[in-house]
Amino acid sequence: MKILFVDDEPGIFQFIDSTIDLSAMASGTYDFALVALSFIIASVSGYVALLITKRISMTERQHAPHVWLATGAFAVGSGIWATHFIGMLAFTPPTPVNYDRALMAISILPAFLAGGVAVRFMATDKMGFWQLNIGGILLTAGIGAMHYTGMAGMTMNAEIR
Repeated sequence: MKILFVDDEPGIFQFIDSTIDLSAMASGTYDFALVALSFIIASVSGYVALLITKRISMTERQHAPHVWLATGAFAVGSGIWATHFIGMLAFTPPTPVNYDRALMAISILPAFLAGGVAVRFMATDKMGFWQLNIGGILLTAGIGAMHYTGMAGMTMNAEIR
């Protein structure tokens, strides 16, 4: 039997087709300690990104900015990925969930790329309107790619809508 998960609260973004039978609908629970941990990791990751962008703009050695950029991509990307994955672990559906380890590992790559783009765009001396918006769009695209790759790695006897 397949179970359909939707948000319990009416009026919030509901993307369910009206032709779907909701009689099999079920909802899960959240571990709020893990949700809080996810928030803390996201905050620390953002702070580290700001510190690294400052280092990039202050460095005078030829190859040092590249090292700091790689460090920033790793720090921000792993922060994005850990925030998402801990958030996934915080949700407990009423059916067992398994994770495809290969897809979970692959899902960190777009997060690293998005982190690198974000740090690179933030490290410039003058950030104009277009730089800010293009950087934001690329960061969002990377986070989206990471999110959907990670969600594809979840296997369960349910259909998530």
